[in-house]
Amino acid sequence: MRAAVSGYRSRDLAEELDSARAVLTAAGVEPTVRTSGTPLPETVDGLFGWAVREGVTNVVRHSRASHCKITVAREGDRATLEIRDDGTPPDTFVPGNGLTGLSERLAGAGGSVDAGPLPGGGFRLAIRAPLTAGSPG
Repeated sequence: MRAAVSGYRSRDLAEELDSARAVLTAAGVEPTVRTSGTPLPETVDGLFGWAVREGVTNVVRHSRASHCKITVAREGDRATLEIRDDGTPPDTFVPGNGLTGLSERLAGAGGSVDAGPLPGGGFRLAIRAPLTAGSPG
């Protein structure tokens, strides 16, 4: 079932970044998107696309941010994605179903998720995945 649903909702990273710009702008949040390096392998591209969708949804719903920066890069044999906002973090942070599911998928592909409030304000979602990541199943 998960494979059927994820295949149905799957969009590549470039499409999700375009959508993120539009959604953030419509919500009154100024987006900055930076990408570097060559295109990512298909599995990593899909994982990062899903992470952008989840991260931006959380920014719009919960952060009360005025700016959101999304950075995609390569670091050696790994790819990184960071979504950082300048909003008001929650007093207590407990990952919801979206971040929990994202963490499970990344772990299944050999990657990791780090999410939480930043000192001084804002919130950060950081994703790392090997460029040779297998199917997140």
